Amino acid sequence: MSRRLDFPRRWAQAYRKGGIRGLLRHFVTLPRLLIPTKAGWVFFAFLLLILIFSYTTGNNLLFLLFSAMLSLMVFSGLLSEASLGKVEIRRSFAPEIFAERPFPVDFSFHNQARFVGAYAFAVRDPNLFETDRGPFVVHLAAGDQTRVQVKGRVAVRGRHRLPPYRLFTQYPFLLFTKIRMVGKERELLVYPAIRPVDLDLNRLFGDGLSGRRDRGDDGDSFSYLKEYEKGTPLRKIDWKKSARSEDLFTKEFERRESRKIAVSFRPNPEEDFEPGLITAASILVWLYRHDVPFKLLADLQPDRGYSATPARLRRSLRTLALYDKPLRPALPQNADRIIEVFGNGRHRIR
Repeated sequence: MSRRLDFPRRWAQAYRKGGIRGLLRHFVTLPRLLIPTKAGWVFFAFLLLILIFSYTTGNNLLFLLFSAMLSLMVFSGLLSEASLGKVEIRRSFAPEIFAERPFPVDFSFHNQARFVGAYAFAVRDPNLFETDRGPFVVHLAAGDQTRVQVKGRVAVRGRHRLPPYRLFTQYPFLLFTKIRMVGKERELLVYPAIRPVDLDLNRLFGDGLSGRRDRGDDGDSFSYLKEYEKGTPLRKIDWKKSARSEDLFTKEFERRESRKIAVSFRPNPEEDFEPGLITAASILVWLYRHDVPFKLLADLQPDRGYSATPARLRRSLRTLALYDKPLRPALPQNADRIIEVFGNGRHRIR
């Protein structure tokens, strides 16, 4: 009963999306697409020759061969439909996607058929995979599930609308490629590409201050060694020094004050600012990995406060990913250092 109700629902969705044109497009679109392969064209040409010779000569053996080849083609279509018809696919992406960098894409396949297995099918999505073929499954028995992880790649930052992707197979005789559209349209947010950055640490963390925040650890810089005392955590033991003597020694650290870094993106309206976006995103990731409290200044209403949390990093990268026109950012407040990033990709610490 659910399958019967599924057809009116699809027609209603097609009408809401495209009106009368959407209904016509939905009516004309075939549920499967068949594309003959090179071997398939050879097979069809040979089939046509058998038909011509059998009709002109009246040879019953040629008619029998022609019928066998037609049966083989129909049998191939039935087996390929059995491989695609009952396969359910779910696709999930990594939480953070950067342009020009491969990211994992997880595909979960479930064969909902009760008796027939699925063989030799793959996913094709040119928006994510540089090659024609994405994940490939050799065999999925009836009722079984499997998960395949592949690497996707997007070249440009910003919002990307991914159309439904394709599930295809050439099983069993490689005569044609049968394609089935699966999935739904999905929006993907891609952060700017990141590059290795070379920051002047003396200017950034000068005056004896460190970029690391005090999170209850042992400190920021090594100070001296002392003999082990009962109750001291084992992670503080200097095993190299202890191995050269009969006693245990522990490391002692000094705590240092942290700095607050403001990253100000200031592109020139008359130049391309994509290199600057890459530099700004790379600096933000560097500050986050080194646990330096930061704030992004790229629009008129920046985030308040300074922190090195994943939420602030995602929020800042989202701002850069959707950046479309040069703005004069707000002035930094309570910043110990300001990293100015320009549209050409250069930066300055002041």
